[in-house]
Amino acid sequence: MKRMRVLFIMLLTINMLCTVASASAKSIVLDGKFGDWGGMPALKDTMNDEKNDLDIQFIKWFPDNNTKTLFLNCERNQSAPDWQFEVQFKSDLGDRKAIVNNDSATGLTTVKLYDSSGSVVYSTSGNWQDSGKDPKQVEFSLPYEYLVGNMQWGYEMKMRFQSGTDYCPDSGFVTVSTISTYPYPFLVIALLLVLFLPFVIKKYRRKSA
Repeated sequence: MKRMRVLFIMLLTINMLCTVASASAKSIVLDGKFGDWGGMPALKDTMNDEKNDLDIQFIKWFPDNNTKTLFLNCERNQSAPDWQFEVQFKSDLGDRKAIVNNDSATGLTTVKLYDSSGSVVYSTSGNWQDSGKDPKQVEFSLPYEYLVGNMQWGYEMKMRFQSGTDYCPDSGFVTVSTISTYPYPFLVIALLLVLFLPFVIKKYRRKSA
């Protein structure tokens, strides 16, 4: 019975390590194809509360703790030439705002992140729109370091998207948090279990002898 308990603990530890490794390995590739967004957190917006070319359909997000990057995805109700929207953030760094410009002519998405004083703190660009002539959906990313301050055991912040007069969510903000899912605490616990298991096994063997 005692050996079965030890074996059970070992199997739980191995399963925990595999689960954490699998979760940490998953990420998003910014390529304008969106096939890797399945199963990611999402929020569907109220339909037809703005003109179709400004009406947000849904937003998705994925905090990648390996690369310390927040990936974001936004889709509107219909394709149209160009598209500009913004994402507002609230965290321990204060209020920040990302303005996202999508250019139909070049297929280029440009993202600029501003702090509360209006200064650009981060800028990036790439071909992250869908493959149609006019963009309907776009994905992009922002590094944690420009969005939040304390990241020792994860982070928490609030965000909302705005396209024209359409907000997603319609009121309030979405809370993005990795405090309970950040892999490091789980890895530490799993490592401690692995280190102490040999001593537990020896103890049971001595008692059984």
